[in-house]
Amino acid sequence: MKKIMLFVSVAMLSLSCSKSDDNNTAVDPIFDAEFVQIKSVNEIPVATLKYAGNKVGQRPVGIVEEGGANCKELDRLIVPEDRKVLEYGNFVKVYENNREGSCKLKWDYLRQIELRSNSSGDMSAKVIQRYNRPATKEELELDPKIKFYVETTNEYSGKIEIGFQAGYLRIEDTNLSDVTEGSQNKGKSYLYFHLPK
Repeated sequence: MKKIMLFVSVAMLSLSCSKSDDNNTAVDPIFDAEFVQIKSVNEIPVATLKYAGNKVGQRPVGIVEEGGANCKELDRLIVPEDRKVLEYGNFVKVYENNREGSCKLKWDYLRQIELRSNSSGDMSAKVIQRYNRPATKEELELDPKIKFYVETTNEYSGKIEIGFQAGYLRIEDTNLSDVTEGSQNKGKSYLYFHLPK
């Protein structure tokens, strides 16, 4: 009888442990929602879309609180009529001369995202960043009025995930995707934008 009681106690204990382990599984209501990948750039609404939040690697989606002192509220994705080149403005807080910080564009110019769809429905992108390069001494001697030149770098070229999820436009963040091995941020990252109402 003691052996039976011991067996029943161990079985109950193992069931209660596995049940509590199941409760520790994090649910991400946004990222766990159905994702619908777009097949054509024409599916993206023409508008200036306000930044909603992001997902970095294995972390859950973080949504920006409205009315806070966060510069991310100013981030925008501009989708023009032809939808060929989207422009993304990313704002950060900058502190100058020990004064209270102000929100400024992270880069000299808006980041450009050229989208293309192929016959199989996959989306590809070329992400371009323009920046101001100070003129060299030689360039200043040739033309002292020009203080800087606009340079262009190709930040990314390849496939990109873009679609709709949980009422947002979701775009793979090619700058943060595939973070280094061993990091808690390892894995793909995504930007979320509010859709027009």
